[in-house]
Amino acid sequence: MTSACGRGQQLFNSILEESEMKKLMLMMVVVFLAVGSASATYVSAVTIEDVSSELAGRAPVNVINGNGFTEATGVHVSTFENDTMWLNNNVMPSYITFDLEANYDLDSVTVWNYNEYQRTGRGAKAVEISIAASEGGAFTSIGTFEFDRAPGTESNFAQVIDLTSYAAAGDARLVRFDISSNWGPEGGPADYTGLSEVRFTEVPEPATMALLGLGSLVLIRRKKA
Repeated sequence: MTSACGRGQQLFNSILEESEMKKLMLMMVVVFLAVGSASATYVSAVTIEDVSSELAGRAPVNVINGNGFTEATGVHVSTFENDTMWLNNNVMPSYITFDLEANYDLDSVTVWNYNEYQRTGRGAKAVEISIAASEGGAFTSIGTFEFDRAPGTESNFAQVIDLTSYAAAGDARLVRFDISSNWGPEGGPADYTGLSEVRFTEVPEPATMALLGLGSLVLIRRKKA
């Protein structure tokens, strides 16, 4: 009888341990999925530090203020370019400098090029991206990129540029675009060049979720003990 009770207890303990192990595995899966699905978030407090020139009504602030842009869908308008896009004053080369207002470990920069209907040749083409860690600090170039030409239609034509492999992006305060060319003259002087929208994303912080997972494991172990 005692032996039977012992075997029953062992079976019960085995089932209990298996159940706890399944809970543990499920908890680990949830934690890892949460960490893995942590999406990079937009840097929200961006301002314009400096710009080479601007055409009246097409100020550089338009590339960061969301005018003409639908955040949820990534769609940018192709009309009403005044107050929805930035355009230089027909002077090349051009530049625009963004201030992130704090230091960030940047994940990417997303660009919506100049999208005026039948004027997409004014979009920036060859763009050198440089990063500084402080106001007044030295800029480090991370390379020259070709910005995609906008379609000239109301759509999501976002171009995502991955910054995670560049050391300078790990401590970024200022980001400068030096524009040396556009996509070609259309309906006016050749050097008009601009952008529709620019967004910066920071590397997500998984630390909080990792701590949550660790705390869960500790609680399970204590319960088992």
